[in-house]
Amino acid sequence: MIESKFQLITGIVILLFSATNIFVQIQLAFNEIYAVRAKAGVGIVKQLLDRLVSLGIILSLGFLLVISLTLDSVLFSLYDYLSSVLNEAAVVIAAAAQYLLLGALVVALFFPCSIFYLMSRCPNTIK
Repeated sequence: MIESKFQLITGIVILLFSATNIFVQIQLAFNEIYAVRAKAGVGIVKQLLDRLVSLGIILSLGFLLVISLTLDSVLFSLYDYLSSVLNEAAVVIAAAAQYLLLGALVVALFFPCSIFYLMSRCPNTIK
């Protein structure tokens, strides 16, 4: 029992480290492509915060995938029922509404962050 808990915890730690490491490597690649130099003397706290942000991105994308899969499953399971009750155009409209809802969810999650990022980078904005 203790051995399996240790293996579980070790597996989760390795999974989280490798998942966040992918985003760190992507950031380093973009820094090299655009010739951006990282600040000298970046400490362990900054690296941990970067990993925490990467983990947040991974969790939010996972949440979006689960929501999308759930909506697809519900719509697919109700497709025959909706086709018998409504006409084919209504089913197509329901599918379009599903994708619009998913798009709105993506915009709600990521658009405010991009606006705040752009406001902090643009020279003529109020800070």
